[in-house]
Amino acid sequence: MMDPLPKIMIFRITILFILLLSCQQEQVENSSECIQCYDYQYQQIIDESSYITVVLDAGIYCLGDYIFQVQNTNQFLEIMNDSLLNLITSNGYCEYITNND
Repeated sequence: MMDPLPKIMIFRITILFILLLSCQQEQVENSSECIQCYDYQYQQIIDESSYITVVLDAGIYCLGDYIFQVQNTNQFLEIMNDSLLNLITSNGYCEYITNND
């Protein structure tokens, strides 16, 4: 009669392997091209006697999008690029969009 020990060991190793795979945490990846922003506005001085109000509307912004609109106009001050994306995420006005794979 064949010894059942090798079969039991293979079974235990297989179960252990399946448990390890099922316990892995999901990886969260940051989008490096798009961010989620919150409403924000500030006043920017134009010259010694005047200023404009600049608005960042809540929403999703990606590289190449227009961002920071002059209040009550269709004029935008910036186009989203890598350095601006890094700056406004580090300041807390926006955060990277996370993708759960």
